Amino acid sequence: MKAEKALFKECIEFELRPNPDELASACGLCISFKENLLQKVLSILSSCMEQDMYSCYKKENGNFVKLDI
Repeated sequence: MKAEKALFKECIEFELRPNPDELASACGLCISFKENLLQKVLSILSSCMEQDMYSCYKKENGNFVKLDI
């Protein structure tokens, strides 16, 4: 909810979705956004959350690839 609030405040277009089955999470939710917004989203998340509370993945060829952030 903290990330959702921060992204909304910065007028970032995103969707809150259930996590894909391929990814596990304690809360079961993910934030989906356009790839060109990645650096802005990471900046916003790092200012409102601890990095160990989130991970970033990119979907490539039908698979999720974890990004080094």
